[in-house]
Amino acid sequence: MPDKDLVIVYLDDHKINLPSVSTTAYSQGFISKLSFIPALNNGTPDELYQQWLEGMDPEDFIDYSDSKQEFIFVIDRSGSMYGDRIKKAKESLVFFLKSLPEGSYFNIYSFGSRFKKEFDKSKPISGELIEKQIKKVEKIEADFGGTEILKPLNSIYSETPQSGYQRVIFLLTDGAVSNNQAVIKTIKNNVSTGRVYSLGIGTGADRDLINGSSKAGRGLAQFVDDNEPTSDKVIHMLKHSMKPYCTDFKLEFKSGKPAACFPSPSSFKIVEPNTPLDFYIIWNKDIDTSVEHTVRLSFFNGKS
Repeated sequence: MPDKDLVIVYLDDHKINLPSVSTTAYSQGFISKLSFIPALNNGTPDELYQQWLEGMDPEDFIDYSDSKQEFIFVIDRSGSMYGDRIKKAKESLVFFLKSLPEGSYFNIYSFGSRFKKEFDKSKPISGELIEKQIKKVEKIEADFGGTEILKPLNSIYSETPQSGYQRVIFLLTDGAVSNNQAVIKTIKNNVSTGRVYSLGIGTGADRDLINGSSKAGRGLAQFVDDNEPTSDKVIHMLKHSMKPYCTDFKLEFKSGKPAACFPSPSSFKIVEPNTPLDFYIIWNKDIDTSVEHTVRLSFFNGKS
C-alpha cells in the first residue's frame, strides 16, 4: 500500500466563507443552524489551491494587511532563572526584539517577587529604540527574588491596549510558581484584551503552567531546553501572534427573538481566522412563519 496522504480540496464557487443557514421543524418549534468561516484568506479559493500545490505554507494564505500589534514581553528574573536559564531568556528576548515588524508598539516587563516595566506606556518601534533596549536586556540578571507572575499580568490587564492594535503578551519563564491555576484563570478571564504566548525556558520548565497559560490565552506554547537554539521557536511564535482575530463578534436578531442560542455568542471572547463556527438557534413554535426573520452576523471589526 503506498505511503501517501489523502488530500481532499473542497471549492464552492468562491462562497466558502459565506454564512449559511438551514432550519428544521421539531415538536416544540424550529431549530436553525447558522454556519460560517471568518473570511481572512488573501485570494480566491482557486488562487489558494494553486499556491498550496506549489508548496506554500497554509499560514501564508491569511491576510495580515490590517493586522497591527502591541507586543508586551514579560521576562522572569526570579532566582530560579539563575545561570543558563536567564541567559536563554535574554537570548530569546533579544531575538524577539530584532524581529518585530515596523509599525508596531512594544513594552517589556521584568518580574520576580516584584516587577517593573520599561515604559509607562508602550512605545512605537524604531531602530534606535530597539538597539537601546537590546543593550539593556543584555545586562539583565536573575535578581528579582521569588516568582510572582500575577502582579505584572494584572498591571498589563489594567491598562487599555493601544487603539487599533491587537495586544499580544509573551511570557518568558521557567514557570516555577505555586499558584498555577490562579495565573491561568486570570489569563482566561482577560483573553479579549490580549492573547498570551508562553515560552518555557530551560529543561524542566513547568509544562502545566506554560501549556495552560497559552491555552487560556488563545496563543501558543513553546519550550526551549538548556542547550537548544531559540531562533526557530521565536519566529514561529511571532508569526503565529500576528494572525488577525476578532473580539467584537455579534449575533443580532432583527426580528423574532429566539428562545435560545447554543453556544451563546457572548461566550466567544476571540474569533480566530478560518475557524468554522456553528450556532444552533431555537425558535418557539408560535413564531410567525409568514414573515422573513433576519439574523445579522457581525465580525472582524464590524464586517458583516
